[in-house]
Amino acid sequence: MAILEPLASLIISILFIVVGLIVAYAGGVLVRSIFAIAGAIVGGSLGYAGGTLLGDFTMSIILAIVGAILLAALFTFLVRLGLALVVGVLPAWGVYIYLGGTTGGLPEFQATATIAAIVVFIVAAVIAYALYKPLLGMVTALFGGLLVGVSVNSILLNPAGLDSTISAIVAIVVGAAVFIGGAIRQSRAS
Repeated sequence: MAILEPLASLIISILFIVVGLIVAYAGGVLVRSIFAIAGAIVGGSLGYAGGTLLGDFTMSIILAIVGAILLAALFTFLVRLGLALVVGVLPAWGVYIYLGGTTGGLPEFQATATIAAIVVFIVAAVIAYALYKPLLGMVTALFGGLLVGVSVNSILLNPAGLDSTISAIVAIVVGAAVFIGGAIRQSRAS
């Protein structure tokens, strides 16, 4: 069993490199497509179930088609909204903590931190919503670069036995190159 472990690790790392490259270079299209397909499946299933409850096969097919179209559009929109919410929460949390907000204590002593965090959340979420395409491209390129870098690190550490510092530097350089290449490719595509 010990003989298969380095081979399995190598195969998984190579697969992650391929996935990381795909995500880095085509992540924006990929994310929207996956959410649209998921919405179509959910909408079609719900529409068909609703038509079946009415007892008419023709109505089931019509409701399945309408549900698939509506939820595919809605799920595509939710990607944009979800990204804006996540981007809004991160700086709001940082401002809240920086201004002394805590999860416990008296609420009257945390009003300033809470109000400032809400304002920062709204501003950041609106900016992220407005800059959706470039932001999605940057996030997917960053994730793809990170995935490739970690996989390269795994490949260099296992069979080659390189020092972890050298393999980490190589992984950072390769991951950054994939990130920059993916960001440039996705910015040109949009």
